[in-house]
Amino acid sequence: MANQQHRILFVCQGAYPWEVRVEKFCDSLIAAGYHVTVLCRWSGELLERESVRGADVVRVGFQRPSWQSLPTSANPLWRSAIRRITDDTLPHLIIAREMLIASACAKAARKTCPVIMDMAEHYPAAMKSWKKYRQGFVGPLLVHRLHVPEHVERWAVAACDGIITVCDENSERVHKSFRVSHDRMTVVHNTPWLHAFDGVRLGSSEPPRVFAYQGWITRERGVERLISAFAKSGEADRGAELLLAGGGESLDDVRAASHHSGVADHINIMGEFPSDRLGEVLSSTDIGVIPFDEDEFRHHTIPNKLFDYMACGKPVIVSNCAPLARIINETGCGIVVRNKDPEQLVSALREMRNRDVRLMSENGRKAAEKRYNWEQDAHHLLSFIASYL
Repeated sequence: MANQQHRILFVCQGAYPWEVRVEKFCDSLIAAGYHVTVLCRWSGELLERESVRGADVVRVGFQRPSWQSLPTSANPLWRSAIRRITDDTLPHLIIAREMLIASACAKAARKTCPVIMDMAEHYPAAMKSWKKYRQGFVGPLLVHRLHVPEHVERWAVAACDGIITVCDENSERVHKSFRVSHDRMTVVHNTPWLHAFDGVRLGSSEPPRVFAYQGWITRERGVERLISAFAKSGEADRGAELLLAGGGESLDDVRAASHHSGVADHINIMGEFPSDRLGEVLSSTDIGVIPFDEDEFRHHTIPNKLFDYMACGKPVIVSNCAPLARIINETGCGIVVRNKDPEQLVSALREMRNRDVRLMSENGRKAAEKRYNWEQDAHHLLSFIASYL
């Protein structure tokens, strides 16, 4: 257990509670005995300050228009809030969620305590993939022409004492791009707690009947490609279904693709769903499909859903994105396909009918129980934190 006097300030640019990774970080730190203060963005909550799940929560931009609380190190509102909360709480360590506010955290710390950045994504590559930065004038100018996110990331990495990444591939990128030594980094995956899916139907029907994608629906996630492959596979004629659960900027495009697919009667588009229904979605799933684009962003991140599928014993079909392919090949819990050859996804959907899905299910479950669970990742997180105290 940590010393109760050790105080940690967690600065995140979004609301709290909201994002599961931030919640798991804070829950694990509090359980280990740390006093945690969360500085986050106001998102319509009733209180500016309150205690949430054992953490002291302070919200930036309370009752202000959202444009005033844009979370960047250049925003005076955030700089002032970070400096004020740092002076008030005198933290022994600051954790900054992502690059946009990391520099402001380092300046507020004034070298009186270490600052660690949780680099949960390859953020510059992620921004380049988002629809909102491909439209209009300002977004494309800043993100695609002037490459501002790359400069912000470089400044943030230089300002921080340590880096937490979400996969080995991103750690290696940071090491090569910014010459950050490996002893200043650790990997904390987006894995679930071992008990997270108690009550969920484990494994797959034999043969599989429901192929599913769950999560945000945006262009680069390949959901329209999945609809096309499902229509071509002929699995609908065998009684199979495609379940698509989630919201996002491309949901209307996905609905249109389903309508024109010729197999719309076999496609169930749930749309956005509350997090407490995830177990219901996974219980309905036989095969999880992650058809992401193989791009710079996806080669340096791992989605939560892979580990959720593994924990529930759901065989998976994934794109040949480096971290996804590595884990599938390491564990034997699914099939890897190349998006450059669309027929591979068609073949994989058909092939699952003849594969040993029971063995894939067991392989995924064993890997989740032994390595890919939050209990293991929390251990890595806490060891890394302790090394700076």
